Amino acid sequence: MRHIPTVDDLAADPVTHHYDDMIAPSGLTNLLGTVRVDHDLTAVSAVTFPPVSQGLTMTAASFVDGRLVESYGAPITHEWRPDRVRRSVSLPGLDLTTVTVCAPGETGIAIDVRAANTGDAPRTVAVTLSLAAGAARSAEAWLD
Repeated sequence: MRHIPTVDDLAADPVTHHYDDMIAPSGLTNLLGTVRVDHDLTAVSAVTFPPVSQGLTMTAASFVDGRLVESYGAPITHEWRPDRVRRSVSLPGLDLTTVTVCAPGETGIAIDVRAANTGDAPRTVAVTLSLAAGAARSAEAWLD
């Protein structure tokens, strides 16, 4: 009998939602900082690696061929694990999957984006991210 839980034992059930559903956003940490994983396929906010924080500004919203992914109205599935959040969505002729992590040992995050053509013909698809984050830095200790 195994007594020490594994990362798989701690994984949450997948949650599938539409952009306007009320769900609690997932969070990640690498013990150097934290990030909130938002509704969108790639978006994050509350990126905080002391002494720098972006606050609640959302950044990295995803676009497919110039159109905001959330505007398709397709449900997005979030799968939280202690070390990552996997997000996926099916759009017309295209399946997109992302994995978001707080980079181990680094003061930053990484988002792996994968696209699979489910259409009948080969095609080129532009997948882009918006970058809209500011940063605040405190010279003093936080909450003192």
